[in-house]
Amino acid sequence: MKLIYTAMFLLTLVFYYLHSKRKSKYCFESKIDRLIPLTPIFIIPYSFYFPILIFAFVFLWNTDLYMGFIKMILICAVINSLFWLIFPNGVKRREITKKGFFYDSVRLLRKMDRESNAFPSAHVSHTLVVSFWLWRLFPSYLILISVICFSVIISVLFTKQHYILDILGGVLSFLVSYSIVLL
Repeated sequence: MKLIYTAMFLLTLVFYYLHSKRKSKYCFESKIDRLIPLTPIFIIPYSFYFPILIFAFVFLWNTDLYMGFIKMILICAVINSLFWLIFPNGVKRREITKKGFFYDSVRLLRKMDRESNAFPSAHVSHTLVVSFWLWRLFPSYLILISVICFSVIISVLFTKQHYILDILGGVLSFLVSYSIVLL
């Protein structure tokens, strides 16, 4: 079953890619979002998402926690994908004119990650799932896991990859998956 659920999750990455090719019809930017400055150094915690996701798969694989983890992250991926399919949405990005390593890094990110699939934020929902299960596996690292989780979540705002509402959608996706798997 582990392999089947893992393959299903990997399949959702294909859907993510396909959805990212579509033009966004909706944008959930608020007045508060417009006040948040692009702060390119947040590309660092934003990039933590990928290693911690891989870390979770590797370290949870041979534990009795893996099935709960993979079910929760799969449910989040399905919820997110369905929403992107039904309500194609994204982020309206402004051109970056400043120079520097971190600005260049954000520009590179934008070339790879289009303006779509914003609400709910998969970065947020998956980071919460990963953090929850890594905390269960490594309870003595709760503070470190929480700091990394919080850093990744706020980084989506300061890299201008997501809006506040996208974060709330990611949290809701996590809570629904938590409810289904653990309650």
